[in-house]
Amino acid sequence: MALNLAPFHKVLIVTQHSATSQAVGESLPAAASRLLKDMGLWSSFLEQDHQPHRLSKSLWGSAEPYFNDSIRNLDGDGWHLDRARFDEWLLQQAHRRGAGILRCSGLSAANLDPTDQSWLVETEVDGRRIHIKANWLVDATGRKSFIAKRMGLTPQAEDKLACGWMIGRDLSNAEQGSEIHAERDGWWYTSVLPNQQRLLAFYTDADQPSAKDAHKPNALLRRAQQLPDLAQTILTTDFSDIAAKHGFCSANSATLPQYAGHRWLAAGDAAMCFDPLSSQGIFNALYTGLAASTSIHDALSTNHFQPCIDDYSNALANIWQTYLNNRASWYQDQARWPQSEFWLRRTSAIT
Repeated sequence: MALNLAPFHKVLIVTQHSATSQAVGESLPAAASRLLKDMGLWSSFLEQDHQPHRLSKSLWGSAEPYFNDSIRNLDGDGWHLDRARFDEWLLQQAHRRGAGILRCSGLSAANLDPTDQSWLVETEVDGRRIHIKANWLVDATGRKSFIAKRMGLTPQAEDKLACGWMIGRDLSNAEQGSEIHAERDGWWYTSVLPNQQRLLAFYTDADQPSAKDAHKPNALLRRAQQLPDLAQTILTTDFSDIAAKHGFCSANSATLPQYAGHRWLAAGDAAMCFDPLSSQGIFNALYTGLAASTSIHDALSTNHFQPCIDDYSNALANIWQTYLNNRASWYQDQARWPQSEFWLRRTSAIT
């Protein structure tokens, strides 16, 4: 968003100075190349030399594997991202276009100034409180939805999906893609990561007994080894240091009841969170960020705020409805465990 606004308006990016936490399964679909080209970032992105994602394998609707090669995709290869490097690259690209960057310990307040209806934001840098005045705010705080929650908005969850994950050292030199494996109480995702690492992630509902395995790395690994195809894939991965590279996080689908308001917009995960099965999280962040920049630029250029807010809100509402329809279709394709609570919750919602 800042990339597109910075050449025309004063933009400040407020970001936490701590390194990006380990993200789960960070990949970028090939279709993102269209957005990167529209944003004038394509050549620079290619120079980052992220690992290509050419092959995916799934055991979803049946026990027989299905392979999808990027040669069938008109957009070509996707990418396995080094997320920390990708995020920093985006920041620097925005800075080159004129955006300011403030690295802080996080936002502590965001309130309207009653005198002129601008925003007053408070943060902290090196122990000093910093006050920022802005005409517009964009909530890009991820699942925290910090600004939206300050306005009394609570993300509405569609499910209780959670993820237990671990990272090991991939000892295989073969080029590998990503894999999805369905099981009775959820599904698995595994993929190569930069620096010869492999991610192993189990998605289940947080209130189910299977979530106990997701919390414990050794139990998680034992459970994965019970699936023959998955066990074969991770056979060449060393998980001996899993205690240091293991986590549990929310992965549910959720949306704000309102995407925009008086001089503010929410974008990316702050607006809506997708099931990781979609592999659309980063793509959606880029797309909604681009849409947010267009709306704010139009609002500031015409001084007609409400039509721009309405157009943006309608666009995101359409994205959310399309996503829900697609999500229902994905889960409907898997019918091997009709009595499983995990799958019943997802198929019973389909009408």
